[in-house]
This record gives sequence, C-alpha cells and structure tokens, in this order.
Amino acid sequence: MDKKKIILNIISLFVVIIISLVIYFGLGNNLSVFAQGSKTYNDEDPIIKVEPESHDFLDIIKGTIVESSFVVWNNGNSNLEILSVTTSCGCTKAWIDSEIIEPGNSTLLHVSFDPNAHNSVGELKRTVYIKSNDPVKSELEIPIYVNVLE
Repeated sequence: MDKKKIILNIISLFVVIIISLVIYFGLGNNLSVFAQGSKTYNDEDPIIKVEPESHDFLDIIKGTIVESSFVVWNNGNSNLEILSVTTSCGCTKAWIDSEIIEPGNSTLLHVSFDPNAHNSVGELKRTVYIKSNDPVKSELEIPIYVNVLE
C-alpha cells in the first residue's frame, strides 16, 4: 500500500472524528443545525449518524474478500429504527447488529466486498443504503471505494 494513501486516510478519519465530536457534544439541544432542505428536527426525533461517513478499502487483490465496520449512532431523543440495509451491488453485503438504537446509543454496521461476484477490476464505488425513521435523513448513503487489482 502507498504510505501517502494510508497517512491521508488516517488524517481524514481523525478529522471526521473530531468534527463529529464537536457536533455531538457542542450543539446541546440546538438540533436545527442538522436540518436538510425544508425538513427540520424537533426535540423528540431520532437522528442517525454514521462514523466514518465512507470507507476506502484501497488496493485489494482480486479474490480477496474485505470487511469493515461503521458505528451507527442515534443522536436524537427517541428510538432510531433501522428499517432496511441494502447495497448497490451483489458484490457488497451489509448487515447491522441491532435494528433499534436507543437515544445516545450506537450499534455496528458491517460491510463486506467480494470481488469474486463479478469480473470487474480497477477503481469501483459501491453504496450502502440505510433506511430509518430519521425524519430528515430517511435514507442515508454510505459510499464504499475499492481498487481491485488482477
């Protein structure tokens, strides 16, 4: 693996974690900051947050199945219900440990990529979709990147 890519990924992950912590601990009850478009949160809504927001498996050799995990948080004040977890392609599988997340709690989302599912090589992007009862982000998209080598 290229050391520059590894260092860049570590720095990016660190920045995402710092920003997430600032948002999570610094906003208090001012949840309107999370509003998207005309929809806004009220004090009783569940709020979905996934860390990290994307993942890059970098270079993998064709035939190697890779896995990663994400933390799915409920930053709201009522139970977050995960209605479905799907992916954009059969080469990518995703499953979640718990479909109900209480306020302030989290669960793990697991993602695997299997390059054996088709004959694609090179840089690929797949997406994991999480449908939930979050009133603003009812379907969250998590991009997954990989570079499949022969």
